[in-house]
Amino acid sequence: MVGANGQEVKSRKRVNSMVEFLYPAGGKGNVFRRVKGVVIEKKKGPSGHLLTVLQADGKIRSFTVRKISGLE
Repeated sequence: MVGANGQEVKSRKRVNSMVEFLYPAGGKGNVFRRVKGVVIEKKKGPSGHLLTVLQADGKIRSFTVRKISGLE
């Protein structure tokens, strides 16, 4: 994600930390879903930084950091 000063913004969450954030349902749009889980991997792909999360229901999902809302 590119901030106001033109530099790339990264997630400050560490691997094995608990996260809770909102992510667009279906990957786009303004309808959000809540994601809760543990960060198991951080990586940089061709479209930017990604977080791989092990969700409470046992599913593993990757999320683009620039689409995440409400991550503290």
